[in-house]
Amino acid sequence: VPDDLSVTGLDDLGLATAIDPELTTVRLDAELFGERGMRALLAVMEGRTPEEGDIPVHLVVRGSTAPPPHD
Repeated sequence: VPDDLSVTGLDDLGLATAIDPELTTVRLDAELFGERGMRALLAVMEGRTPEEGDIPVHLVVRGSTAPPPHD
């Protein structure tokens, strides 16, 4: 990693920077993610359609990813 394989994670946990190479990850607001999930679950249980909407995310590029090789 990353010479032969690029690896990414999700949530940007503290472990992402404790390993070598550091893990490229997608950072999101975990509290908002949980809140939206709970609202969706309650809506389905009540027979309603869950609300739609995006949750903002941010790509944090670190050492575990590399650009594709050039042929």
